[in-house]
Amino acid sequence: MDASTLLHTLLKHTPTNSAALQALYDKLPPDTTIADFRNKIVEDKLLTYQQVMNAFHTHFLIPKSQLLLSRLEERRKNTTTYQPMSHQQKFHIDESVKLATMLHFTEGNLEIRIPEPDLKRMKFSHSDETQAVMLAAEMAKMDELTESEIILLETITPFPESIAAKQVLCWVYLSSKLYSQAEHWANRIIIEHYESPLTVMLLALIEQAQDKHLLAISHYQKLLRLDHVVPIWYLLLAYSQQQSFCPREAKENYKIYYAIGKEKIYLDYAEHQIKEL
Repeated sequence: MDASTLLHTLLKHTPTNSAALQALYDKLPPDTTIADFRNKIVEDKLLTYQQVMNAFHTHFLIPKSQLLLSRLEERRKNTTTYQPMSHQQKFHIDESVKLATMLHFTEGNLEIRIPEPDLKRMKFSHSDETQAVMLAAEMAKMDELTESEIILLETITPFPESIAAKQVLCWVYLSSKLYSQAEHWANRIIIEHYESPLTVMLLALIEQAQDKHLLAISHYQKLLRLDHVVPIWYLLLAYSQQQSFCPREAKENYKIYYAIGKEKIYLDYAEHQIKEL
């Protein structure tokens, strides 16, 4: 979904200045997200945050999600699934949870941007799977996390091979600070499918958030053996090595990041740690 979905919903279901709203939309870059457009509308005082969310939730998100859930329910009737003998809680996100874009590490006062799954590069087996995962991801970005979780879990039953649904669910749980659930789904992806760089990085971040630094070290070392290396992996590896009382190794990897990194905030952090070590 792009920002035009929000535009059409608001033009039809809110008492806003249609010409001003259209003019605001026309000035947006082509890749503007729904959340960015929402924020711009509120910033320009065309509508309040509550007005935008009420209209979009009532007239688009809920009808769309209910339609998809109905289709998924029909599909799952023909899907054989294992039913556990003991009851397990299926849903974990309540309505008070907001999506976090940054992961804060208390030790060292370090904040890392949580990487989002790139849905444009993912493979889908069916249009219902595609629509469900994309809607769930968009709902998460609009802080409709409860509905996002429901759609993703209900998608996985009729599409058990859906890496996209599992990866987005892992991202949603991590961004909701539900680390044990995020860790479960990251490990499940790796066991059932393959070790994609994104999944391994998400898992390493989850482990760092839980102070499981030795596990995180092994995962960053695995990532750094790939042909294409992301500089931030050196910084994150150094952080966990530092927390695991391996100062020499940490200092070496901070130096590597300082040599090849590009983000000033992390370059400053690496430089400070090098001096400290």
